[in-house]
Amino acid sequence: MGSFLRNLLLLIILFIFIFFIQAFNASFCSAENILKNPDFEEVINGKPTYWEFDVWNKDPKGYRFGFDIRSFHSGTQSIVIEATEPNDLKIMQRLSLKEDRVYKFSCWVKASNIPTDNKGANISALDILDTSENLYDTQGQWKELVFYGKTAKGQTEVIFTLRLGGYGSINKGITAFDNCKVVLLDTVPSGIKIAPLKREQMEIKQQSSLTDSSKGLIFTLLSSIIFVALLIISLRYLKSRDALPYSNKTFLLSLLLSTSLLKIILSYLTTGFPVDLITYKAWSDLLVKKGLSEFYYSGYFVDYPPFYMYVFYVIGLLRHLFNIPYDSQLFVLLLKLPSLLAEAMSVLLLYKVSKETGIKIGSVYMILILFTLNPVLIINTCLWGQVDSFLTFFIVLSLVLLQQKRLFFSAIFFTISILTKPQALMYSPLFLFYLFLSKPDYKECIKALIASIITAFVIILPFSINHGPYWIVNIFKNALVQYPFATLNAFNIHALFGNNWSPVMDKWIIFSFKTWGTIFILLITITSAYLFIKSKHILIIALFIVLSVFMFSTEMHERYMVPSFLLFSMVYVFTKDTTILYLFTGFTITNTFNLAYTLMLAHHGIYHLSPDDIILRAFSLFNLILYCLTVKKIINLLFEDKSEVLQKEKPLELPKNEFNSVINSKDILTMVLIAFLFSALYLHKLGDTKSPQTYWQPSAKGEGMFIDFNRVQDISKINYFYGITKGKIRIDSSDDFVNWQTITFIEPKGVFMWKSKDVNIKARYLSIITEEPSLMLYEIGLFDKSGNLIRGISPSTFVVMKETKGSFRHLFDEQDLVPQRPSYLNSMYFDEIYFARTAYEHIHGIEPYENTHPPLGKLIMALSVKVFSMSPFGWRFSSAIFGVFVVLLMYLMGKLLFGKIQYGIFASSIMGFDFMTFVQSRIGTVDIIAITFIVAMYYFMFRFYLSDDDSNIKNLALSGICFGLGASVKWLCLYSGIGLAVIYFCKLYNQAKISNKVFTRFIMWGLIFFVIIPLVIYFLTFIPFMLLPGAGHDFVDVLKLQEHMYQYHKSAKGSHPFASTWWQWLIIYKPIWLYMGENLPLTKAESIVSMGNPFIWWIGSLSILFWLYVVFIKNKGNLLIFFIITAFLSNYLPWLLVPRETYIYHFFASVPFLILSLIYVIKTIKIDKISPSYLLLAYTTSVIALFVLFYPILSGTTVDKTYISQYLKWFNSWIFFVP
Repeated sequence: MGSFLRNLLLLIILFIFIFFIQAFNASFCSAENILKNPDFEEVINGKPTYWEFDVWNKDPKGYRFGFDIRSFHSGTQSIVIEATEPNDLKIMQRLSLKEDRVYKFSCWVKASNIPTDNKGANISALDILDTSENLYDTQGQWKELVFYGKTAKGQTEVIFTLRLGGYGSINKGITAFDNCKVVLLDTVPSGIKIAPLKREQMEIKQQSSLTDSSKGLIFTLLSSIIFVALLIISLRYLKSRDALPYSNKTFLLSLLLSTSLLKIILSYLTTGFPVDLITYKAWSDLLVKKGLSEFYYSGYFVDYPPFYMYVFYVIGLLRHLFNIPYDSQLFVLLLKLPSLLAEAMSVLLLYKVSKETGIKIGSVYMILILFTLNPVLIINTCLWGQVDSFLTFFIVLSLVLLQQKRLFFSAIFFTISILTKPQALMYSPLFLFYLFLSKPDYKECIKALIASIITAFVIILPFSINHGPYWIVNIFKNALVQYPFATLNAFNIHALFGNNWSPVMDKWIIFSFKTWGTIFILLITITSAYLFIKSKHILIIALFIVLSVFMFSTEMHERYMVPSFLLFSMVYVFTKDTTILYLFTGFTITNTFNLAYTLMLAHHGIYHLSPDDIILRAFSLFNLILYCLTVKKIINLLFEDKSEVLQKEKPLELPKNEFNSVINSKDILTMVLIAFLFSALYLHKLGDTKSPQTYWQPSAKGEGMFIDFNRVQDISKINYFYGITKGKIRIDSSDDFVNWQTITFIEPKGVFMWKSKDVNIKARYLSIITEEPSLMLYEIGLFDKSGNLIRGISPSTFVVMKETKGSFRHLFDEQDLVPQRPSYLNSMYFDEIYFARTAYEHIHGIEPYENTHPPLGKLIMALSVKVFSMSPFGWRFSSAIFGVFVVLLMYLMGKLLFGKIQYGIFASSIMGFDFMTFVQSRIGTVDIIAITFIVAMYYFMFRFYLSDDDSNIKNLALSGICFGLGASVKWLCLYSGIGLAVIYFCKLYNQAKISNKVFTRFIMWGLIFFVIIPLVIYFLTFIPFMLLPGAGHDFVDVLKLQEHMYQYHKSAKGSHPFASTWWQWLIIYKPIWLYMGENLPLTKAESIVSMGNPFIWWIGSLSILFWLYVVFIKNKGNLLIFFIITAFLSNYLPWLLVPRETYIYHFFASVPFLILSLIYVIKTIKIDKISPSYLLLAYTTSVIALFVLFYPILSGTTVDKTYISQYLKWFNSWIFFVP
C-alpha cells in the first residue's frame, strides 16, 4: 500500500507539473510608428490612411463607418461611426511611444442618440479598462475628450482607440471624431488621473515557457492522458477499498493541503487571462477608492452582481493595507485565492455528502482526487483566474440542501449564487419545480422566500445608498444582451455547425439564433419538469440542465461547463455508477481542450476562435456525442425502477438477413415505372435541344464586317454565343460611317456560352472587327430598346471587309436560337467547360483540353452529343441517363440486400431524391457516370459473395468489368477497389476452407477480372487519343499522361471558396455553388447548388456511427453490416489522406452506401408494433418533401431571394446567391 501511495503522489506531482509548463509567457513587439492623419483628411479607397477599424458584432446591417463633409472641427471632414444595434465600434492607430512616460490623448467628438446605460463615445488605449469621459449627446456641438496615460517600463507601443461602446458595454448611436492629438508631457499637471497604459501580460516565472499553440495542445493532451491514468489507477486501487492505512481525517487533510499548496504555487506563477485580470484588479482598486455606494456609478464597466464585489473589496483592502504593488504577482494570487478556497470547500462538501450516502471510503477518496485534480478546474482557476469555482460551490451547496429538503438554507445560498453571477439563474427552474410539483410545506416555503429577500436586501443595500435599488435590474438586464452571439468559444452545437461568434440575430435554419436559444431553453425546462415529476433527484436533473444549456443555448462561454464537474462527482456518489465516471472523464478532456485552447490563442491576441477551426469543430462533435450518452445514462438512472416509463435496455437484436437475388416480372415492371418517373424528373428543363452550329472564326487581326440598318437604330443589348478558342472582337458604332465609337468588346471566358452586354446606343452602323484572331463566334443577337430581337439582318446588309475561315454571315443565320437571357438552359456552366468541351473535341479530332481524368466519361458524353447535337441537352443527356441507371441499381441493391421489393423502392427513391444525385444527373460532367459504375461493381460483387454456386463467375466478371469502366471514368473508383478486394478475399477465405482447387481457381479469376481486364479496358479508352494526328499520341505518351494525371491530383491545391474537407462533408458544411443566373431583377435569384439532402446525409452519417458502435462496442454484426460498412469506408476513408483540395461532391461515391446503412437501421430499430416499412415510408416522404422545398436552387429555377434566405439558407456557410 505504501508503494501505491508513493506512486499516487508521484502521479499527482507529475500532473501538477504538466500545468506548470502550460503557463504562458507573452511579450510585446515594438514597431516604429507615430500618430498620422489626425484629422482624417487623407483617404484611400474609402478608408483613412494609418487608421484601422474594428467591430464587435460584425453584422454589416448594424453599423457603418463613414465621413461627414458637412460637420467637422477642422479641415474638410470628420469621421463618423454609427451603430443601429448595440455594438463596440473602434477606430485605431498603433503608436510608437517612449517607455515610462506620461502622454496626453485628446480628440474632438460630437455624439448623439447614445443611450446612457452603457459606455458612450470615448477615447482610450486598446486593452485597458480606463477611458476618457463618456459622451452620449453633445447637442450638435463639438466637445474635446482628454485622457492621460503612462507607459510602463519597457513599453514602447500603444494602440490609440476612438470608440463607441466598450468591452462588455456595447451601445448604439452616432459619433463623429476629428482633430485627434497625442502629446508627450514633460511636466504633468497636478490633480489629473493618469491611467496605466500597460497591457497585462501572462507570464510564468520559471525557466521553461510555452508560447507555441501546438506545443500547448500537446501538453494539454498529456494532462488529459495523465488524468485518465489517474482514473484508471484510482479504479484499480481505491474504488473497492473499505479502509485506508491512515485515518480518514488525516488523508482528507493531507489531500487538501497538498493540492491547495500546489494550486497556490501555480496560481502565483501565472498572471491569468489578461482582460479578466485587468478587470478584477481595477474593480478591487475602485471599490476601495470609491466605496461600495459609488462603485456601480463610477462610469467603469461592471457586469458582475454585488456579492462577489465584497470579495474584491476585501482583496483591495488587503492590497492597500499591506502595500502590495498593483502589478505584483501577490495581487494576482489574492484575486485567485477565493476560488481556490471555494474548491477546497467543494471537496469538503463532496466528502460530507459521500459519507452520508454510504459509499465505500475508497470510492470517496477516488472521486475527491479526481475532482480536486481535475484539469478543468486547474486551468480555469489557476491559469485563467476566473471565479467559476466560487460560483459552483454556492450553486451545488444550495442544490444539495434542496435535495435534503432544507429549503430555508438552500434559498439563502441560491440567492448568494445568483448575486455572484447571473448564469446561476439557469438552475432556478429546480426551485420552481420543488415549490409547485413536490407538495412542500408552504410555511417553509414562505420562510425560505423571506430569507431569500432579506439576503438579497442585505447584499444589495450597501451599493444602493444614495442611488436606489434599480441598478441591480440593469445588471441582470445587460447580462442578457451583453454577448449577443450564438456561442463564444464554447464547444457546443452552434460551434459544431460553424457559428462561433455569429451574431445572435443571424438566421439558422429558418429562425434566428436568439429564437433557437429560446426554443431550446423551453424544451430543456419542459424536459426537466418531466424528469422532476418522475424522479425528484435534484442533482441529476441539475446536471442535465447545465449540460443541455451549455450544448444548445446561445451566448455560452467556454467556462459555463465548470459547475458540471462537481455535479458529476455528486451524482457518482449518489448512484455509484462507474459510467458516470467515464462520462465525467470524457467531458474533462473536451473541456480541458476548450479552456486551454481558448486561453492559448487569447495569449497570442486571438480572442475569437475561427468558426472553421478544426479543433473547435471536432471537440464540439465529441461534446455532442458525450452529451447524448450522458442523457441516456441520466434517463436510465432516473427511471431504472419505473418499467412503465422506460423499459430496461434490451440486447440489440439484428434482423435476420433476407438476401434476394431473384429478378422477376414484378421487379421489371417496378423498374420501368421508376425509370419513367426519374427520367421525367431529370430530363425536365435539362437544357435547350438546339444551339448555334455554324460559326465565324477570323484568322487575322482586322477581319470583320459592318452592318447598315438604313436608319438610326436603338440597340439596348448584344447577346453572343462563342465556342472553344480564344480571341477578341471589337464592336464599334457610327451614325455617319466616318466617326466611329467603340461600344464593347467580345472577349470570352469559358466555352459554348451565351453572354449578354448592355450597350444602350443609337446608331445606323455597327462594325464587328477582329482584335485578336481565332475566336469561334457562332451567333450574335441585337435587341432594341423594347427588348425585342432585331431581325431582318440579311446578307444584303453586309459589306465584306475581309473574310477567311468560316463566314461572318453565320453570325446571323440562326436567329431563332438567340435567347432573351443567357442561362444554364442555353450555356455551359461550372465544369462543363472542361468535360463537355472535351467531348466536342473528341468528335472533331481536336487535342483534348481536359486530360486530368481518364477519357471514358467524356467519350460517353461525346456519343450523347453525336446523337443530340452540341447543345445543352446533348452534352447533359448522358448524365441524366446514368442518373436514372444509378437509381435503378439502387433498387436492385435494396431488393438484393433486404429481400423485398419495397426496400428496393425505398433505396431507389431516397437515392433519386438526394440533392446531389439530382444535380449531378443534370450537368455535363462525369461524376454521375463514375458513381453508377461504383454501385454496379458492388452490386455484382455482393451477388457473387452471396452465391453458393462455385461456377457462378458471371457476377465476379461483371464486377471486375464495372471496376475497369469506373476507373476509366475517374480514378476515385480505384478507392472502391479496396472494398471490393476486402469482400473478395473474405469470400476466398471461406472458399479456402472447402477446397484448394476452388481457392486456386478463384485466385486466377480475381487476377483476370480485377487486374488484367480493367487494365485492358482502361487503355482501350485511350484509342481515340492515340488516333489523333500528329506526334505525342502513341502508347508511350499515354503512359506519360498517367504521370501527368497523378501529379495534377497530387498537387491540386488552391483557395477555392467552395472547397471543403472530408469531415465537413458529413454535416454538409459547405455546398458547392455551381451556377448563378445573370441579368435578373434585384429581388430574384437563379442558382444550382450541389449538396446532400440533409435528411439523408445527416441521418445516414449517424447510421454509420451506429453500425460502428454495434460492431466495435457491442461486438455484434452480420454479413449485411459487413457489406455496407466496407463499401462506405473504402470510398470515404481514403479522402482523409488525400493532400489535394477537395469538394463536397467527392463524398458522392459514399452516398449510396450511406442510404443502405440508414435503411438497415430503420429496419432494425423496433418502435412498438410499427412496421419498418411504415417508418421507411414516412422517412422517404420527408426526404421528398425536403427535395421539393430545395428544388428551386437545385434546378436553376428563378425564385425570390427572400424564399431562399428564409427557408433554405440554414447556415451562414450555405451560399446560394449574392445578396
